[in-house]
Amino acid sequence: MNGTNDGAGGTGGAPVLPAHFADPLDQLELDRFEWGAGKGLWDRFRIVEAILKARGAVIREAAVPGRIHDHVVSLLLIVVAFGALYGATIGMFGGGLQAAFAAVKVPIILLGTTFLCLPTFYVFNSLLGSKLTFGQTTMVLMLQTTAISIMLIGFTSVSWFFTVSAGGPVFMSFFHLGVFFIGLCFGVRLLDLARRYLDRLGGQDSAARGTFFVLWVLLFLVVGLQMAYHFRPLIGPGAFYTGERGFFLDALRGLGTAAGLPD
Repeated sequence: MNGTNDGAGGTGGAPVLPAHFADPLDQLELDRFEWGAGKGLWDRFRIVEAILKARGAVIREAAVPGRIHDHVVSLLLIVVAFGALYGATIGMFGGGLQAAFAAVKVPIILLGTTFLCLPTFYVFNSLLGSKLTFGQTTMVLMLQTTAISIMLIGFTSVSWFFTVSAGGPVFMSFFHLGVFFIGLCFGVRLLDLARRYLDRLGGQDSAARGTFFVLWVLLFLVVGLQMAYHFRPLIGPGAFYTGERGFFLDALRGLGTAAGLPD
């Protein structure tokens, strides 16, 4: 019949799985996306729409060896562009050159954390039985980082508003930490789906689930916080790089003390 639902909750196009399909990997099977043949800058940014609306189609691209390199380049460009825009809004609070400094620092923090944690993710996944190649592992980790940067760009206008209207670096620090944490949750969810789905496509049981994956996510979080601390300051004015050593927990304790929280 014309105009009737093709499955639960959908009209036309790909059918929507009924509610009793609890496994999100089944939903990924239905995702479709028209990539087109263009190689321009705008075509590279179209992967953002696919990540938001057709994650299964993006992940399946990692199963095609000849396309991995091209997609990784696109993901790198997106992280740099989106991270720089959000970083500029962070640095606007400090004024002067800090907006430019932070625009460079945020992509460095995002990509530095990703590539520092990439070997650990690949080695442990392989030891636990995953058949993902190093190229596929690189792409799925870049998907996670790109998802974080997409969330950052989604909050950029709100960040700018608080930057120009709110007072106090403590509030802004907690605000930005919250935004990054939301982005990390989105990115980790996509990473988990991607590694499990690719294992399914390869006829393998999903490896490195449970405890290992949680520990690796904690490692990624700690490395990211330390990277941000290493390239401080981001909000307040200061040099691009101080060279001072320390641990990010010192900064968190300082924020807690400034906010009146107990030690």
